[in-house]
Amino acid sequence: MGFDDLRRFSHARGSMPVYASAETMRDLERVFQFAFKTSNPVPYYVKPEPHTIDGPFKLGETSITPLPVPHGDLIVNGYLFSRANQKLVAYLSDCSAVPDAIVDLISGVKVLIIDALRDRPHPTHLSVCQALEVAALVKPDATYFTHICHDLPQSAELDSPMVCVSPMTD
Repeated sequence: MGFDDLRRFSHARGSMPVYASAETMRDLERVFQFAFKTSNPVPYYVKPEPHTIDGPFKLGETSITPLPVPHGDLIVNGYLFSRANQKLVAYLSDCSAVPDAIVDLISGVKVLIIDALRDRPHPTHLSVCQALEVAALVKPDATYFTHICHDLPQSAELDSPMVCVSPMTD
């Protein structure tokens, strides 16, 4: 679930700050008990420093604003990183929609990093077309897709450009 990938960074500094909502922190502590609640830590494994957040916070000069977005039936946080009143990065790695209020909040951000799992709809992630629709509304300077699955072909494998078709509504 990605936590294992933090080992390299945790080892270099001796620990790893982890920022999460209370609900997410409880889940992390439950799933990764061996890291959070151990009297005999595994050498070179993640040594989390938990920080529970319930709203915007700062790390140095950077303001970090949680962005609650749906991930299927759950609400999870994406984040907006700002400095000196400039919207630098909006990070929405796990979402199945981006509410209008969040689009308004991140509008004009320099970089949008957004979930774009695959071409076909998915119950907990945006499709490529949905991610492109959000990017068109946000109008960032640059957009990067993340959480891409193996279903998407490499650009060299495409026979023709992708065409997005919005679903018909009644």
